[in-house]
Amino acid sequence: MRTELRTLRWGWGTLSVFLCLAGFTRSAPAAAPLPSPASESQVQEAVDRTRTKVVILKTSRPSGSGVATSVLVRPGVVLTAGHAVARAASITAWVNGVAYPAELLARHPESDLALLRLQAPRLRLKPAELAESSAELAKGEQLVIVAGPSQPTRADGDPAGRIAIPAHFRERRTLRDANGRPGPVLALDAAIERGDSGSPVLRVKDGRVVGILSGRELPMAGGKSATAYAVPIESLYPWIDEAAPAPKPSVFYLEELLPQ
Repeated sequence: MRTELRTLRWGWGTLSVFLCLAGFTRSAPAAAPLPSPASESQVQEAVDRTRTKVVILKTSRPSGSGVATSVLVRPGVVLTAGHAVARAASITAWVNGVAYPAELLARHPESDLALLRLQAPRLRLKPAELAESSAELAKGEQLVIVAGPSQPTRADGDPAGRIAIPAHFRERRTLRDANGRPGPVLALDAAIERGDSGSPVLRVKDGRVVGILSGRELPMAGGKSATAYAVPIESLYPWIDEAAPAPKPSVFYLEELLPQ
């Protein structure tokens, strides 16, 4: 998916000249210290907590088949890239090696994202842990993207095959979608490639999802992009809650019933 970035630059050049002619000087603010890097065990723990919630989607179209990444955000409901399931005749979700039919539940009006409902009434897998907001992310903070790689047609979506992509938070930006509508995104330093859209972006320090991968800069010669864009999780809450309300506390999940 190609995402166009439009940066507005106006007024600052004139302002800086005015200050110089008036004889004012202003020292540059001290740069904020970068967050301490997380240990390998912290990164691994964050990935392991979400690995089984990353679901592989296989689509069938008259023109051929495709593979996409998604993440479980509500019981029996996954979030993925909208273009990955557009015009699909059928969608199969592979959850921990088991295949379930899936159907489109809702499309996000501004982001290239979609919700799918799994036809799996007996599935009791706890959804991924979502952060309340991404507002506290610090510049340079360590993140990790848990992606489901493109897999052969006969692959069963084994969670052991998930890929952990190192990432760092760069800044917040506003990008326009294909229809010209602006929306907030998290700009990340990360090497991603085609098929990674829809992957969850985790905050390493607590393993919670702070964004959903939605786009990238044009790829380099090797097919990977050095900059990725994710939709902040707080931008998706009203839409997710309306399309797939959270269950009542009386619902128990598989992990909650296992001995600790």
